[in-house]
Amino acid sequence: MSARTSRRTPWLVFALALAWLSIGAGRRALWQDEAATALLGKSFVEHGRPLAWDGKNLVTMDDFRAGEEAAIGAAMKSIETAIPYLAARGDFAADTTWIGHPWGSFLLAGVAHELGGTDEFVLRLPFLVSGAAALALLFAALARRVGTAPAWLAVLVLAFNVYWFVHARQCRYYAPSSCFALATFVSYLRWREGARFGAAVFVAVAFVWFQFDFGSPFAALAVFAADALLFDRTRKVEALATFAVLGALYLPSILYFDLAHRLRPTDTPFAVRAGGLAFLANQYVLPFTLAAAALALVVFAKRAEAPTRRLVALALAVVLAELAWMVRASPYPFLRYVIAFAPLGALITACVAWEAGRRWLPRRAGVLAIGVSALAVASPLFAAPLSRALSADFDDLCAPGRVVRAELGVLASELFGSAPDPNRAVVEYLRGQLRADDEILANYEDLPLAFYLDVPVRGGIAGFRVEAPTPARWAVLRRTVRWVHWPAYERALARARYQRGALDAPDIPWGNNPDPSAHWSRIPFPVAPLTLLRRTD
Repeated sequence: MSARTSRRTPWLVFALALAWLSIGAGRRALWQDEAATALLGKSFVEHGRPLAWDGKNLVTMDDFRAGEEAAIGAAMKSIETAIPYLAARGDFAADTTWIGHPWGSFLLAGVAHELGGTDEFVLRLPFLVSGAAALALLFAALARRVGTAPAWLAVLVLAFNVYWFVHARQCRYYAPSSCFALATFVSYLRWREGARFGAAVFVAVAFVWFQFDFGSPFAALAVFAADALLFDRTRKVEALATFAVLGALYLPSILYFDLAHRLRPTDTPFAVRAGGLAFLANQYVLPFTLAAAALALVVFAKRAEAPTRRLVALALAVVLAELAWMVRASPYPFLRYVIAFAPLGALITACVAWEAGRRWLPRRAGVLAIGVSALAVASPLFAAPLSRALSADFDDLCAPGRVVRAELGVLASELFGSAPDPNRAVVEYLRGQLRADDEILANYEDLPLAFYLDVPVRGGIAGFRVEAPTPARWAVLRRTVRWVHWPAYERALARARYQRGALDAPDIPWGNNPDPSAHWSRIPFPVAPLTLLRRTD
């Protein structure tokens, strides 16, 4: 391959990946988490910072805590009492500036909103670009250090990782975090390989990663620091200075976002978090059997190329460190907390497959490598030992499948099929009937209504203004949502007469949720219609 072709190939990968991620990406309406990003992004562009209160609607953390009923009921009756309560709880700062997430994704969503309004494809486009960039960077990093063939294998493994694909199509921080996690990994390699301005590029890229995801970088940076200080003592001072500069850059945000107090106790037991995240990482990031094979490659395979062994060792250390960190830091075993490291899982898979081919089938190394990679993509075989051991407790988190990965059907539906979209149905129904002074009561998926309809919306998990003096004219209730303070909603409905609207939308908890445990494909259809009510008195 000529030098010019090798420089162009990552751009080809980027173009193909963007086209792949874009198929049907604007078909479904934003769901709760995406709408929160879009609302805060719109506020960011308008005010220079993301404000949870825009004078009409309030964005809160989706944080239901048992035993809060009395406090929620008292505090949420007006905006004057709600803001101090939620600020003390840590949802946002006293002036309602959002501190629950870093602001990078809000900037992307805000700019996209300025360009395309509520068009879902435009809103998701910056995040699609981030996902495509991750695939192109994965190819470039492996092609340079291992070879073009394993680079293509890694790209295909990642591109057909169904739930990485689904997360990358969200108007949410997932794709940028995945892209910059990989970029930080690659920039660290460049620095330690002696690239020009290597340390400066590493610091800059790691700093940008933190602007999208302030939960993930710490474990990876700890691995990099240990590697730099323990295995290359000739540049110890440079390493210390580099990490000191990066720490100084992180410190203001650590203090502003009050990260020390975000590691608060959770109602989810440690065993559930540990087992659940291990189950999900094994299914969708890196099967533990391949992790064991990677470890064997690093420790025992002396015939393997030294760059490959180092690449695999570092990637494996980051994946395992991030999994251990997220068990401690995450409140619940959601795939979103570890999916950012699926590119490193694909890198490890491709390298292990390629080295297995070189070792056991040297004349047909590519055939064996393709076979191993295809099994990783299409079959739960490599994930089966751990998933079967844990399935009694965690099978509800995802559906692994027996011979073929169950989620491949989800991929086909995401690309070409039609799926229930209750948020779009509700928005289109209400849009033609709302009056200027209308308010909507919604127990969940309240933020999409606020984003699309631009009217005051009450409710949500926090129960904001559910029991305001004047009953809301409209109510949209999902009986399948159990994690709200239902007595407050029942009292609100009892204060006025309501008539059911003629809307045929399924009562499922959410719309375009990307998590395997919550994806619409896990719902046993048909289900009852959700409750849409109009006040008649």
